[in-house]
Amino acid sequence: MASSTGILKSSLPTPILDRIAPLPFKARAQWWQLLIGAAFGAAGALGVWYTRQLSGKSPHSHARSNHPILLVIEVTLLAYLAIVLHETGHFVAGKISGLQIRFMRVGPVQVNIPFRVSFHWKNLVEAGGVISMLPKTGEISSRQLLILLAGGPAANLLSAGVVFSIFKALGNLPLLVWYFVAISAGLGLVNLIPFPGLLSTSDGTRMLMILRQKGSAERLVAIFQLFAAFVQGKDFEDLPDQLIARATAFKDRSPDTVSAFAIAYYAAFSRHEDDRAAQLLETCLEYSRFTFSSVRDALVSDAAVFQALRRKRVDLAQQWLADLSKKPKFPGLRPRAEAAILEAQANIGAAVSKLEETETALLQWPNALQREVSLRGLRKWKAELQAQHAVVNR
Repeated sequence: MASSTGILKSSLPTPILDRIAPLPFKARAQWWQLLIGAAFGAAGALGVWYTRQLSGKSPHSHARSNHPILLVIEVTLLAYLAIVLHETGHFVAGKISGLQIRFMRVGPVQVNIPFRVSFHWKNLVEAGGVISMLPKTGEISSRQLLILLAGGPAANLLSAGVVFSIFKALGNLPLLVWYFVAISAGLGLVNLIPFPGLLSTSDGTRMLMILRQKGSAERLVAIFQLFAAFVQGKDFEDLPDQLIARATAFKDRSPDTVSAFAIAYYAAFSRHEDDRAAQLLETCLEYSRFTFSSVRDALVSDAAVFQALRRKRVDLAQQWLADLSKKPKFPGLRPRAEAAILEAQANIGAAVSKLEETETALLQWPNALQREVSLRGLRKWKAELQAQHAVVNR
């Protein structure tokens, strides 16, 4: 399904955006993906049984409780440690390649630079870990991305090997050591597997895409550079057209397609290039089945906003709003769409109130880059509405 294409022309229809065609269903795991998952699950269960057998036979092993609750707690903590090591590996590799870290998050714990720890229990979008790194100068290469991606699996495999070697040399291999080695090595190996389709964000998948697909590599580089432009203070309307063209020159069944075209859509929307924006949003909706549920929710909200503000189709905007999750993971999506509908209905005061509600929700979002970019556009929109409201009330 990969194709080399440019940005779509504005004369093309937008059947999904206009609700003539349905929003594609979320991509589901194929039979072979389920088979691989079942195989890993069976291997994990066999590993637990086998390591318990080895520990029981070893004269150096310590007696341990067989209570299932204790086992679950131990495995959970070791898995968390393995994820921390994985993200730390990305961090070290990124620093080696010349990138700059913004934050690292594992579960509810987030570490921002300079060193500041915060806890976020309400917005657990990332099931495992995530690290945000950007180029220091705005420029990034495929080589830097490969080093960054390889760092996570390498840290897991290296830590598993080092821990195993140390305890083996000491002549003592406790059960917890076996668990850690299995979990950390397993996490590293799984992340090296290039899962296509539903599991397209593994490190191995991205590394393979960079090595084998020139268009995919150039797109990922362009996305990083566009995010770097945000950090440097550029608004969507000021983003370089050359970078946007590079980011949208390649489409495939991956979340990167939606990310690239979403950035291009926001740029066109901010410039009031409505026909082009509609085509870019249509592409996002078309490929939304290959991205995350939180991103799909954001696109549904975008569709409501676009129909209300740019096409003055309040009826279609309300239908998109009805399709939005009751409690979307990304904050402020519902009041943002409601604000657009209220503005289209000339209820400016109520629209401003909805934008203030959206702003309050966004201020709680832990991802600093997403928060800053979203707030920047939102506050500009709110200022314009407040100016209109002040003129009307004179």
